[in-house]
Amino acid sequence: MKNSNQGSFPRETMKGHVSVDEHYVTWGAHNKQEKRACLGQLQYAYLLVNKRGEAFLFLFDDHQHAIPVHFQGFEQTYTVLSERFGFDDDAFFDHLHQPGAEKIELWRRRGIQNYRVLDGEQYDDYDLGFEIQSPDKAFVGWDTPYKDVAASEHVVFGSTPYQDSVGKFRHPVRVGNLILENLTFYRSGNPEAPVFHFYTQCFDSTSTARSYEDLKALFSSDFPAQDQHLLYERADQKNHDFDAAGIDFNIVYTFDNHFQFDGGCTSLQIRNRRQYPALLVDAEYEEILSVEQILPLPRAISAPSDVNDNPRIKRRPPQLPENGPPVIWVDRKNGILGFSDQTHALRFDESEVAAISIQNIFPAKGSGGAELSVVLTDQTPTTVFYGKCYVFDDFKDRLAALLNKEVIRETPYHDC
Repeated sequence: MKNSNQGSFPRETMKGHVSVDEHYVTWGAHNKQEKRACLGQLQYAYLLVNKRGEAFLFLFDDHQHAIPVHFQGFEQTYTVLSERFGFDDDAFFDHLHQPGAEKIELWRRRGIQNYRVLDGEQYDDYDLGFEIQSPDKAFVGWDTPYKDVAASEHVVFGSTPYQDSVGKFRHPVRVGNLILENLTFYRSGNPEAPVFHFYTQCFDSTSTARSYEDLKALFSSDFPAQDQHLLYERADQKNHDFDAAGIDFNIVYTFDNHFQFDGGCTSLQIRNRRQYPALLVDAEYEEILSVEQILPLPRAISAPSDVNDNPRIKRRPPQLPENGPPVIWVDRKNGILGFSDQTHALRFDESEVAAISIQNIFPAKGSGGAELSVVLTDQTPTTVFYGKCYVFDDFKDRLAALLNKEVIRETPYHDC
């Protein structure tokens, strides 16, 4: 290890501090909140030198961290990290004082492979689902409702480094002829809908693009040619898509480039793009629906339509005029308030609605607009209509009279 006595490390200043212990690197500029990187999650380290000649030690532990090399304590911190992980010290010192922008890899975690391509027995069920490799193997269809997947004894819930709530499997999962150790899925807003998004990061033992080539070769062999879609293969990134009857398999590998770092793994996303029209049918309510009062709205108004995200979203009831304008209907007989555009609708029990909210959004960087929302008794807002800025203002008094609810005009803000 070279040291400051040889003039290799930059002079440390009092502009900030950095330290290291068994678990974390901690640093911060004076009078600013400290940051830290988790060494147990460290995936790679680089030296960054910008065009102004400012140098940083870049660490990635699921988040990007750039630590100035002039912070007090840097020499000791770097020395500890280099000895623990085996940084490329020659590369660090050879480029530390070089003019111009530099991005030099110092270290990368290697040796852990978390996927396996099956040889021998072959499966042709990519379009059907996946198989949990528990002692008593459990096959789960892609169309299985989220609530049933989430209730499985083989599933646990946690969060990503970015605080997204996700489900994880206690055992590896087989998808076609691929065994995945860390398949994860996102929570769904509609428990009756299937899981629409699975993902994992596939590392081979060298943490290189070999993982991409492995998955590409497997899928290219297993999928018919008409279901393979090469999106692009550039020097900075490769992206390939495969389709199994509406189940989309996407693999992406990112290399070092001006804006990004070599990920060392292939991102595998599995998305269910199938349509489930039955989720839009509210048969039980449609049989008893009674339209007693109705308020037509301008045709340009639209309602939310993503049934995957909100179980309240249904089709426009057949009792409403076909091809008619958006409407708000009141069903006093059943205690229902309904909101429908020309294709989709949302309904609420009168007793759960505390107020109606109008939110205008002024054009700025974005085009602006307006939202009409139902505020529930627990103060949770649910948007029922979108339109142009001010479009709902003229209906404020009529809404209050029709729905017998307070209508609140929220403070406008700019669409930045």
